Amino acid sequence: MLGLIFATALMVAAFVEASMGTLRYKSQDSNTAALRPYAYSALEITLARIREYQLIKENIYNILPEWKQPASDLIAFPDGMEFNIRIEDESSRVGINTIADKSQWIRILERYNVSSYEAEQMAEAFLDWTDSDDQERPFGAEADTYERDNSPYLPPNAPVISIDELAQIRGFDRYWWTEEGTLSRMALDFKNIFSTLSTEPPNINTASAAVLNYLTDDPLEAASILNTRSGNDGILNTEDDEFVESSLQLQSEGFNLLEDVSYTSKLFIIEIETNWRGARFTLSALVTLDSATSENSDSQYPFKLLKLSENNRFSKDTVSSDMETDRLFN
Repeated sequence: MLGLIFATALMVAAFVEASMGTLRYKSQDSNTAALRPYAYSALEITLARIREYQLIKENIYNILPEWKQPASDLIAFPDGMEFNIRIEDESSRVGINTIADKSQWIRILERYNVSSYEAEQMAEAFLDWTDSDDQERPFGAEADTYERDNSPYLPPNAPVISIDELAQIRGFDRYWWTEEGTLSRMALDFKNIFSTLSTEPPNINTASAAVLNYLTDDPLEAASILNTRSGNDGILNTEDDEFVESSLQLQSEGFNLLEDVSYTSKLFIIEIETNWRGARFTLSALVTLDSATSENSDSQYPFKLLKLSENNRFSKDTVSSDMETDRLFN
């Protein structure tokens, strides 16, 4: 088993090195430079462990706790060096830029006591904000409308890159904040439910209670799905967890979902925090298994590294896969 991890780690190391040569990433000069190679080594081993599991099991249904363990059995780290490895499955959330159906948006917004009329306006405003043209829908809003409203923001005619960007869209601004100036329930829910990165239906095996509530519109059914996933011990992310592998299995369990779902994890945010002798170095990576392992792929690596950030944690709400976008790096 260690031999497979080691062999995979060598390939992953080459992958990281090659990716660093082509990606634009953020780096901060500091006295933590000595920790940098160890953080990259930990990232390489973490990716190798994920790849090892994929080779054995074929599909990755959730995140395993052992992926977050330091690789001290494979690499000699200095005494006292500490690691904190965080892995998030971005596949577990709903891709907000994939919602291109007005009726779906209306259904979402009406859950927050938005009137049908306002929901239609907000739905078309979102679609005008994110589509590639400047043709205004009957109830929507393009640049001319925002200029008449004296709005400081204009539609980028591109997918949103942050959930908070919705507060700039006509109609959404009225529901994004409370009278006290704090985020509304809609805003908080959207941050938990939606992703600007995911382009596929959410993985039901890692979806949170908030996402499951969205998918079922029934808190009791959402809780039942979580209970089924947790296995006999009733605890998620343990060895006896149960996975849903198909729509037929969902139907046999009696679950009714309002939206399409997927069953595997393909998009990960991995954060490696290294501490030693009072110094700290943080390495964050956005990695996808998508397409890189397909038979038709030209890639020689099992991953695609979408973003790399040093000593600058990126929020899962504000990461863009377009490394050159001025909207992100301004």
